[in-house]
Amino acid sequence: MSKKVLSKFILIIGTFLVLVSPFLFAYIIPLDGLKEAGTIGDTIGGITSPIVSLLGSVLIYFALSDQLEANNLLSKQIEDAKQQETIQNDLRHVSELYRLFEKNIDTFQFEQRIEKMNQSDDSDIIIFNGPIAITHFVDQLIMSDLNPHDESLYKTKSGVKEFRSIIKSAELLIDRIAESNILARDKMFYKNLIVHKIEYNLSPDFERLPASKKQYIKCNECGQDHGSFPAILFDALRDLNERAIKL
Repeated sequence: MSKKVLSKFILIIGTFLVLVSPFLFAYIIPLDGLKEAGTIGDTIGGITSPIVSLLGSVLIYFALSDQLEANNLLSKQIEDAKQQETIQNDLRHVSELYRLFEKNIDTFQFEQRIEKMNQSDDSDIIIFNGPIAITHFVDQLIMSDLNPHDESLYKTKSGVKEFRSIIKSAELLIDRIAESNILARDKMFYKNLIVHKIEYNLSPDFERLPASKKQYIKCNECGQDHGSFPAILFDALRDLNERAIKL
């Protein structure tokens, strides 16, 4: 039985007792002492007062109990609202970081010099932008004959700094997702996007290497399959992909 039904039941029974008790005690039950104890009003008041007091106490208890439940419900609603606001803020921050990561990819530029057949003519320079620029940049690195473990050779090489900036923005994005309170489905959504970007926009594709180059993919120094691709970038991309998959 609910509190609401129980309180109504008690109120009805209590009202009934208040109405009938004066007649019950003063007239029906042969208690002559009651009739001589004072005026009929004092007698009725004395008889019904304990019933009314008990009835009021019970109803006050139910009212306070309901008020406590209402306060608890309100507190829970406030807490849920704060949690929802936190989730929305986290989702907004993650979205902004992903847009930064995507923007760094889309604004990447790479210049490729095309030598003409006639040596007397000037060479042409083609400027690539976005993912296609990254593809040409990565292809140039894996086709180069530079020492992949000599970081000094890559410090001044065009595009390396910008490429590392893309990796850094992805690291910030993954860290923010990992510590956020966003829903599991949102984490999975961004996880799949990041993994796709790493695999198809950033990672070197050694399958495009000519057969004469493929035999040199495995590095003699560290045993990793990165060929002439800088080890520092190869390790960063591998770690980035592993962290994204674990989200």
